Amino acid sequence: MNKLLPSTYEFGDFRIDAARRLLLSRKGESIPLTPKVFDTLLYLVEHHGQVRDKDEMMQAIWPDTIVEENNLNQSISALRRALGESRGENRYIATVPGRGYRFVAAVKKAAASEPMDESESGKTASQAYQSIDSPKNNLRLILLAGTIIVGLGSAAYFLWPARKTTTAPSGPTPIRSASQVRSIAVLPCKPLVTESRDESLEMGMADTLIVRLSNLREIKVRPISSVRRFSGLDQDPMAAGRELGVESVLDSQIQRWGDRIRVTARLISVRDGRQLWAEQFDEKFTDVFSVQDSISEKVVSALALTLTGDEQRRLTKHYTENADSYQLYINGRFYWEKRTEEGLKKAMEYFGQAIEKDPKYALAYAGLADTYALLGVLHWPPKEAFPKSKAAALKALQIDELLAEAHAALGHIKVQHDYDWRGAEREYQQAIELNPNYANTRLFYALYLTMMGRFDSGLAEIRRAQELEPSSLFIHLNVGHILYQARRYDEAVDQLKRVLEINPSIDLARSLLGRAYLQKGMHEQAIAEFQKLTLPPYSYSGDLGQSYALAGRRKEALKEIANLRELSRQRYVAPYTLALIYASLGDKDDALNWLEKGYEDRSTLLVWIRVDARLDNLRSEPRFKAVVKRMGLE
Repeated sequence: MNKLLPSTYEFGDFRIDAARRLLLSRKGESIPLTPKVFDTLLYLVEHHGQVRDKDEMMQAIWPDTIVEENNLNQSISALRRALGESRGENRYIATVPGRGYRFVAAVKKAAASEPMDESESGKTASQAYQSIDSPKNNLRLILLAGTIIVGLGSAAYFLWPARKTTTAPSGPTPIRSASQVRSIAVLPCKPLVTESRDESLEMGMADTLIVRLSNLREIKVRPISSVRRFSGLDQDPMAAGRELGVESVLDSQIQRWGDRIRVTARLISVRDGRQLWAEQFDEKFTDVFSVQDSISEKVVSALALTLTGDEQRRLTKHYTENADSYQLYINGRFYWEKRTEEGLKKAMEYFGQAIEKDPKYALAYAGLADTYALLGVLHWPPKEAFPKSKAAALKALQIDELLAEAHAALGHIKVQHDYDWRGAEREYQQAIELNPNYANTRLFYALYLTMMGRFDSGLAEIRRAQELEPSSLFIHLNVGHILYQARRYDEAVDQLKRVLEINPSIDLARSLLGRAYLQKGMHEQAIAEFQKLTLPPYSYSGDLGQSYALAGRRKEALKEIANLRELSRQRYVAPYTLALIYASLGDKDDALNWLEKGYEDRSTLLVWIRVDARLDNLRSEPRFKAVVKRMGLE
C-alpha cells in the first residue's frame, strides 16, 4: 500500500497542500496562484513570525535568476489579493519598512513523523494537524516511468476498431534516468491517408501537445515555429530530432473521417532510435481532448518526469470542451502563422467563429489578440488594430487569469501601443513565470529590455530564448538586432551575416545588416544591402532613403520620401520612417514633425526612440525631449 507523508499548513481561513502546490479555502476550493506567488506564500509560511529580508526572499524564490525587487513586490501584492487582504491590513502579511516581510498569522503544520496511509487521505485537514515544531517533509508525487510498445496496424482507415494497446513482453525499457531527459520535439502530425489530409488539424494537434508539455519545467519543448518545417510526408523523425538538438521526438499520424478521428503516436529516443512508447487511438472527434490527455500523460510517464500538482492540472487542462470550436481555433492559428494580411484576416474570422461556439474559450481570445496586434505592426494603422487587440487579451484574462499567452499578448500591446512600460514588464514576467519554456515571450521581453536601454539584460534574456529554440533563425537575427541597438556594430554584423549565410532571403536580417553598416560609415555597402530588400514592411521602411541621405545623395533621398508619401495614400506608412530620412538629411524640423505625428498615430516603430542611434542628432532638441517625455521614457 502506498504511503504519503503529509505536508500541509493551516492558517486563518486557508490551507496549503505543499505536495500538490495548492492553496485551498476551508471549503476545499482551490485558489489559483502563479508558481512564483505560491513559492512566495510557502516561503513566508515556513518562516512565519520571522522578518525575512527582501534579498533573502528573492534569492530563495528565484534561486537561478537575477530579478529586481519589483518582482517580489508584485508577488506580495498578488498574494495579498488572493488572501483577501485590503490595503493597510496585516492579517497575514506585514511589511517591515526597510527590511522585508513577516507572516503574522498563526500557522499549524500537518504531522510529519508518522506516514499517512492513502486510506486515511479522506480525513479532514484539522484531524491531521499538530504543532508547527514537527520536522519538515515535502514529498512530491512521482510518476513512474514506463515504456509501452504497441503494435501499430496499417488497416484501412475507415474500419475504426476499438482502441488497442499492447505491452512488450520484456516490460518497460527506460531511455535513461529522468534527470538526463531534458528536451523533446513534437513533430507535426502526418496524414494516415494523404489524399484527404487536413493540414490545420495536423499542425493544430502538434501545437496543442506542445503547449501542454511546455508547462513542464523538467523538459525543454521545441515550439511550433521550430518544428513546422518538418511536416514533409517523408520526414525522418530521427533526422529532425538531431537537427533540432533534442533527446526525444514525438512522431504521430492523424486522420479525421466524418465524426471519427484516428491518431497513432510514438515516442522515439533520438540517441539510439529506440521506441519508448507507442499507441493507437480511435475515437469520436468530440473525444479529441481525451486523446490529447492520454498522449501527454504517456509522454510524461515514458520520460519519468516528476510533476507538481499545478503542472499535472495544466497538462490535461481543456480550454474548451467544444470540438467544433477547437477545430476553428486551430484553423485560426494555421492562417495566423502565414503573417500575410489575407492570412491574418482569415485567422480573425476563424477565432471569431470559435468564440461564437464557445464564448469562454480563452485561447481563442488570445489568438484574436495576437492577430489584431500583428495586423497593427505589419498592415493596419495601429490606432485601428491595437484597441481591438487589447480588448481581446483582457477578455482572455478575464476568463483565465493564468493564461500565459494572454499575458504575453497584453505585454506586447502595452509596449507597442499603450507605452505602458512598467505594465508591459509585469505582463512579460507573468507570462514567463506561467510558461518558462515559451521562447517567443523571452524574445519579446529581451527586445523590451533593449528598448529601455538595458542591453546586458536584453542579451541575457535572448540567450535564454536561444537555449529554448536553438534552431530559430528569427531569434538568432534578433541577437544581431540587440547587438545593433547596443551599438556593438562589429558583433552585430558578424551575427547577421551568419543568419544570411543560412537563409539569404530574410529581409529583416538584411535590413539590420545595412543599418549596422550605416553606423560604421559604410554607406555604399548599406545601400547595396537595402537595394536587395523585396518584401514589405522592410521594402518601405525608409532604410534606403536614409542611406542615400548619409551618403550625400540628397536628390535620391528626397525621391524616397516622395515614394513613401505616395505609398501612404494606399496603405499605412509609419511616420517614423519619414522622420529617419529627414533626420539623416539634417532637416530637423521636418524630422520632428514626423516624430510628433508618429506619437499621435501610436506608431509601433516609435518604441525604439530612446536607443535608436539614427536619431542622435535630434536628442538635444526640446521637441524631441518632449516626445520622449510624453512616451514616459525620460
